[in-house]
Amino acid sequence: MKKAPITVLIIRLQACFRDLNISIEDTELERMAIIIHDTMLGQMRKFHTLDHVFEVAAPFNEPLQVLACLFHDMVYYQIDNGLGHHTQRILSQYIEITDNQPVINPTIGILPDWWDILLDIFNFKTGDLPHIYGGLNEFLSATVAMHSLNN
Repeated sequence: MKKAPITVLIIRLQACFRDLNISIEDTELERMAIIIHDTMLGQMRKFHTLDHVFEVAAPFNEPLQVLACLFHDMVYYQIDNGLGHHTQRILSQYIEITDNQPVINPTIGILPDWWDILLDIFNFKTGDLPHIYGGLNEFLSATVAMHSLNN
């Protein structure tokens, strides 16, 4: 019997955290799975879907690789016509939307330790307006992943 995609997500996430020796509550696993699941089910999504995520993750066994696959391409700003409910709630702490363009402008008081690392990886800084062909989707997806994995 084929498992529902949300169940597969929970199982994969659970295995990652088990392999990393990280104890995590079932409610947190479910929360992360729902974010991934709901984001990848956008009406305009034709390629970056849950099936694609599972295909990309299939050959990997290392937990960090699997987590990277599960969270990759969560944000596809131009295809999704902006941000979905879950990603908007998370990303509103790190970006603002000005004239339909995401601007890196954190609004939270104390930024997490991973924030500067993420900015360095993508070569962005506060005030930047990343372009969709200059790493915007990847940066926003990585932000959602880091936020989700650290909360």
